Amino acid sequence: TYLASAALDVVVLKLFPALMPYADVDRYGFLGLPLLGWCTYALLWVLQAAVFWTGMETIRKFIDFCGPAVYVVMIVLTGYLIYQAGWGAINLNLGEVSYTGLSAVPVMLGAIALVVSYFSGPMLNFGDFSRYGRSFRAVKRGNLLGLPVNFLAFSILVVVTSSLTIPVFGELITDPVTTVARIDSTFAIVLGALTFTIATIGINIVANFISPAFDFS
Repeated sequence: TYLASAALDVVVLKLFPALMPYADVDRYGFLGLPLLGWCTYALLWVLQAAVFWTGMETIRKFIDFCGPAVYVVMIVLTGYLIYQAGWGAINLNLGEVSYTGLSAVPVMLGAIALVVSYFSGPMLNFGDFSRYGRSFRAVKRGNLLGLPVNFLAFSILVVVTSSLTIPVFGELITDPVTTVARIDSTFAIVLGALTFTIATIGINIVANFISPAFDFS
């Protein structure tokens, strides 16, 4: 919810720059979040609840929209950065330190732990979705396309996008929302940030709402 609210903050500030003072955590902050952040956070919480209460069929259609929408934005963003910097600007060696041999083991374990922790939530309520699969074969095919294939493809987009922020913006930006916010186009910023907001709502509903709903029902 916080990540979605951060994306929504970008949209609000782009459309209403007069609200910029309320995004200052030092002037209007509470528990590390500015007043604008608290307002968008509350709004996103209400929107998630509203989507949740519309029923499982609406949620299914909403999730079907979220995934492709994020891919479209990321592909367009990557294409825009390549157009600005050129194919030759893609650099996959951004680390300041090179790890070899045993020194790479802790880094790899940390990466593995990050991936496991990321998927631990969906793994717990996977059965709430797999029960609707047409067959065991369909579930396996969905896992193949949705996990290793999708994870690898999206990771490549993220890495390429991050590497291109250096020649385009003069600094390394790892947050796609921040990258979108740096584009000199109000339409692109609003469209991109809103897409990330909607996608995050979909992820939160899948990870946090569905399983409790079945428990209560």
